[in-house]
Amino acid sequence: MLIIDDWLDHDRTETSSDPIQLVAGQRYPIVVEGYENGGEAEWQFYWESASTTREIVPQRVLYPAVKVQDYPASEPVPADGAVFKDTWLSIEWTAGPAAVSHDVYFGDSYDDVAATSDTLVATAQQIAITAPYWVKLERDVAGNFRGYYSANGSTWQQMSWNPRNVSMSSNVYIGLAVTSHNTSAICEAVFSNVMITDAVGTQWTSQDIGMLSNDAEPMYIAVSNSTGTPAVVYHDDPAAATIDTWTEWIIPLQTFADQGIVLTDVDRIAIGLGTKGNMTIPGGSGKMFFDDIRLYRPREAAE
Repeated sequence: MLIIDDWLDHDRTETSSDPIQLVAGQRYPIVVEGYENGGEAEWQFYWESASTTREIVPQRVLYPAVKVQDYPASEPVPADGAVFKDTWLSIEWTAGPAAVSHDVYFGDSYDDVAATSDTLVATAQQIAITAPYWVKLERDVAGNFRGYYSANGSTWQQMSWNPRNVSMSSNVYIGLAVTSHNTSAICEAVFSNVMITDAVGTQWTSQDIGMLSNDAEPMYIAVSNSTGTPAVVYHDDPAAATIDTWTEWIIPLQTFADQGIVLTDVDRIAIGLGTKGNMTIPGGSGKMFFDDIRLYRPREAAE
């Protein structure tokens, strides 16, 4: 919003803007541009409202416009370029203004570490990008990677680090990931219209990075009468505990009847993981979700 436009030579004068709406406690960025064509130029800012008499805007309500990427961490210990032969070494640095966290990169190649740093890889334009946006990553037969980004999916801008050679085998895993760069913050991203060219293997799967998956364990259903031994049916997948998508498991009632269960006298049903009755060998750990446990009339099992 252009508040005052007075780009002319003149002596000391006062220019007022039209009224604007401000909310108490909310910050507003202000950009002031001017020039000095002789003499001593200076600017003073006044404000007034129905509840505030005309006064110079007090310093206490102004704040510096700090861009975190312009003020990285400083004063590293050891200093830049220092060489140490010690196996163990403590590192320290002074945090940048308004920084919530800092990323630290290690390696035996200065160029590789420098290329990994976000502040050196990302340009000011890329930092300002807001979703939705298109991204593209290419790899040639020599192992050179090139990254691109686009606002429309057709006109592509190169990343500043192109190309970057990474030594890898001919067969590689391809994936998409998102991070908040903050171990105490959870973030979410939506990827759509994902395409892979050339020869690819299995379809996409999803896995939380840094979060453990379930241990591989068999899963079973146990049904019992008021007396007698329970009937137990195991899932066909011996590592059923690792299934990470909603999966329907249909068990014909005859499977329990064949084990001696009287279907008109069932008093208990249980879902278990591991080997039923095993009370000596510790099992695995993880988390499972169950819902919609139902009893159907006779029907054909879904193929």
